[in-house]
Order: sequence, then C-alpha cells, then structure tokens
Amino acid sequence: MDDDVPEAYGERAFIDVDLAEPVCLPVAGGEAWVMSACSPARGRPNQDAAAVFSVNPGRAVIVVADGVG
Repeated sequence: MDDDVPEAYGERAFIDVDLAEPVCLPVAGGEAWVMSACSPARGRPNQDAAAVFSVNPGRAVIVVADGVG
C-alpha cells in the first residue's frame, strides 16, 4: 500500500498526476484501483483526475473527471 494514503478509510485524490503504475486503495471493505497517466502522443500534462473517499467502513464514493484533452 502507498505510504501517502491515510490509514482512516483510505481517502486519496489524484490530480495532475502521471502514475507509472496503478495504485490500490483499501476502501469500504474492498479495493479501489486508480490509474491516471498522460498520453504519450499528446506531450502535455495529464488533464484527468480521480478521487476515492470512504463514507464509512462499508460505503465509498469514487470520483472520475475526464479532462477531454
């Protein structure tokens, strides 16, 4: 697990990131996998974003924003 992920409910936001590999977050009694990377063909920063927020130990909200770039 990523050291930057808070222990409480596995909350994390991914904004302006270029991940080299997917990140697994423990959330709501399961797992959420996030992968966000720049297009090598475009040559500009990643415009996408994602976030995982736990509401309680059994429920989560997963947010995805496509930069449409």
